Amino acid sequence: MQGKLLFLLKFLFLVSVAMLGWLLVAPGYLRILGQESAAILNALGYTVLSTGVTQLQIVFQLDTTHNVSFAAISSTLNLVVFVALVVATPGTPWRRRLASLVLGTLLLHLAHVGYLLGVFTVNYTYEPTSAVSRAFASITDMLHLLLPFLLWAVMEAPRLFRKRPTAPPAFDGVG
Repeated sequence: MQGKLLFLLKFLFLVSVAMLGWLLVAPGYLRILGQESAAILNALGYTVLSTGVTQLQIVFQLDTTHNVSFAAISSTLNLVVFVALVVATPGTPWRRRLASLVLGTLLLHLAHVGYLLGVFTVNYTYEPTSAVSRAFASITDMLHLLLPFLLWAVMEAPRLFRKRPTAPPAFDGVG
């Protein structure tokens, strides 16, 4: 029980510290995310003239009069949670921890690109207030909350839940 409480406290501390750091790094990450997403959207036949980041939102300029913006900071916070989970996990060798961080960060980045592409195409096809757009937003919000925990569980579960060898029962002399 004490180990679980220590893990939880360490996780909460790391999330708090990492969140402050993320606020400094996020504008650059969002710029890269916007540029990658715009390149893919242009390849898919949409016209995105430029991208930018304002107030931690990604803005796609579609033409001289139309912009589309996404509150992308909230959908990228799962990186902070994932990093804190991996670093806080006790007993993980540093090489495995580093491998988990690299792979998990890459997978979350791909999820962020997929999210932007999905939100853009759904809102481009349907009104942002339509039932389809709202349902898509609800589902993707839930996935963004769960994804860091699922990735962490998949990467750490084999080690955390491995059966530990137990001592054989003592022989009591009765046959």
